[in-house]
Amino acid sequence: MSNIDWSKKQRQAPIGLLLFAVQTLRKILKGAWPILLLFIIKDGDNKNELYFWLTIAGTLFILINGSLSYWYFRFNIEGDEFVVRKGYLKKIKLAVAIDRIQTVNIKQNIFQRVLGVVTVEIDTAGAKNAEIELIAIKKELASEFERKFGQIRTNSSVNNEINSDNIKNTQQAVNKPIITLSVEDLLKVGISQNHLRNLMVVVAFVYSFYYQLGNRFQNQIEEYAEKGIENVAQLGTSILITFVVMLFIFALVASIIKMIIKYYNFRMLHDDSNYIISYGLLNIKKINIPLRKIQLIIYDDNPIKKFLGFKSLTLYQASAANNVKKDQKINIPACSSEQQKIIEEDLYNNNEEFSKAVKTHGWFFIKNFILFTLILSPIILLLLLGDKLMDIRYFIPLVSIELILAGLLFLDYRKRNFRLNEDIIEINKGQIGNTYKRMYMYKIQSVSIKQSIFMKRRNLATIVLYTAAGTQIIIPYIDDKLAYNTANNILFKIESSKDAWM
Repeated sequence: MSNIDWSKKQRQAPIGLLLFAVQTLRKILKGAWPILLLFIIKDGDNKNELYFWLTIAGTLFILINGSLSYWYFRFNIEGDEFVVRKGYLKKIKLAVAIDRIQTVNIKQNIFQRVLGVVTVEIDTAGAKNAEIELIAIKKELASEFERKFGQIRTNSSVNNEINSDNIKNTQQAVNKPIITLSVEDLLKVGISQNHLRNLMVVVAFVYSFYYQLGNRFQNQIEEYAEKGIENVAQLGTSILITFVVMLFIFALVASIIKMIIKYYNFRMLHDDSNYIISYGLLNIKKINIPLRKIQLIIYDDNPIKKFLGFKSLTLYQASAANNVKKDQKINIPACSSEQQKIIEEDLYNNNEEFSKAVKTHGWFFIKNFILFTLILSPIILLLLLGDKLMDIRYFIPLVSIELILAGLLFLDYRKRNFRLNEDIIEINKGQIGNTYKRMYMYKIQSVSIKQSIFMKRRNLATIVLYTAAGTQIIIPYIDDKLAYNTANNILFKIESSKDAWM
């Protein structure tokens, strides 16, 4: 039994004073780092004295704001509501009905691990900005949060018979393991990542940094850039190839390290009617997901993932309208075919065969190819007609790029299709890899049909599905009669179903 009197107003752990101060410092650095950097590089006779007083003033503000934020942050249970009070200049009272609480997630970064506390996120349904975050909670109290609100969810599910027809074997053994990923598994995941995308992230960061400091160091940066270009031009072909290979190796190693740090000790368990997912090396996360709240699942693969024998899986949870939270999308880095079957048995207790796949019409590819060509053609013409750029060597790369992208557009068209059975709809697409989306039709929030003049003349239409997970699913360029029949079928499922999905 718990010794906590939930009716009394409580504060977080005393060490939370330090965490609130760190939170204040993080907000200052995030919002004002360019200004602070300019102060550091600013020339002046009284530079050291200015730094001293700025440091004193900043430290006092951080300590005072952190202390007051901690002191005025209190929480308790009043009747059937969980109440949080916070703020000292602007006082805020947030009251959430206990039966609206969906999940209690626990997170712990490396700083919190040293201090022996965790962050507790209480996620609610049906209201905007209803997520409550407690950043300095003792582990014992965090477990009590899970126990108390988990018990409330279970009782509510039993009383209201929530999702009784759609979740199979909910009385199975507690903490049944579904996915466990070792370091070797994460190594494979890292190898299969999009390394070019990671390089682009680094380039974007460098460009952003250059943009922030460009006005201050413009002459110096341009001088170093010109020298760098001259040095690259003098390098031989073999050295350039070596540089590219080294750059690829760097991206590969970075991807592997990122996967291991983020998903270390990944565990996915089935506990009663919830999934419990935990992972992390530096920042530990433990996320509870009610099965009924999962709106959409997406599988992704590519040739490397196929060769290594796994897919990546994303679970999308329901969220309040216009309030898609950061943890609504849960990424599972690796999932085998056997694990995929277990998850689909948990989520979709439906063994009926799917209908024949309906493919996207060829006009979808033709339209996209024409639009892409119209965008690229002016660039090619400018290069060909320019006084200094009439050399054929500028023409061949652009034409090659257009042919490659045209091939990708064709692959995208060929792989687009959808199929359904009595209750479930599945949408497939992809280019080099494949993406499979699956969800119950009754969990779709709304359906719309889009039909341009171009499409109407060819008896084509596009279906757009809107979900409570904050995503839009597009089924483009299918026969318009079939589109309207499918939309009406989905609307019927939505209106006639009595199953809860929040």
